[in-house]
Amino acid sequence: MILSAMDKETRQKLRAEPGKLVETVRDILRSTAANQKLGFEFPNAVSGYGLIDILKAVEKARTLAR
Repeated sequence: MILSAMDKETRQKLRAEPGKLVETVRDILRSTAANQKLGFEFPNAVSGYGLIDILKAVEKARTLAR
């Protein structure tokens, strides 16, 4: 879903650098996850980065090239 939300040009630029696409998707997931819904304030060993908020993640992916 995150990849399909990115425009074609952004995906191609990220694929041109080894590991950059994976790193970008990982950063999007981490920065949009909601740990507070699990009762934690910060990422930790129990909950990791929290629940994935796919709506926020897709929106962030759409705005990468802007």
